[in-house]
Amino acid sequence: MKHTTRLAVAMLALAPALASGEELDLGQVLDKGAVKLGKADLEGLIPGSTTKFSQWTTGPRGQANVEYSWENPPDGASFRAYGRGQQTSFDGTGTWSISRDGRYCWDITFTRQWKTCRFVFKAGDGYYLSPAADDRAAKALSVKFSK
Repeated sequence: MKHTTRLAVAMLALAPALASGEELDLGQVLDKGAVKLGKADLEGLIPGSTTKFSQWTTGPRGQANVEYSWENPPDGASFRAYGRGQQTSFDGTGTWSISRDGRYCWDITFTRQWKTCRFVFKAGDGYYLSPAADDRAAKALSVKFSK
């Protein structure tokens, strides 16, 4: 019963970040009991899912919170990607992959290429993306995967 209570408290603490796309330090996420997903976990999660997250982006009109979304075709085919913010909107195409070391990678071209790989952490029912696996000061961004 103690484990269930701790998990419920951890989820309540993470709820605002999960809802807003807020960036946390990876250490904060790990302190809530998050675990890094491995390659096999990602192979079950990513194919056929939709990825959605919000991130602050600086563009020609200044800073904006942009919501990104795209579908991850099961066969690794190219996909359409979307970025929507209060004063910005853009579409692009891209591909995704899972690296040998278990990172979720994407290569999307909007007006410029956005190629990156991120480790995926699971905390309760929520997920986070982080560029580092164990640097507690690295940023962790909440992300939603849905099928």
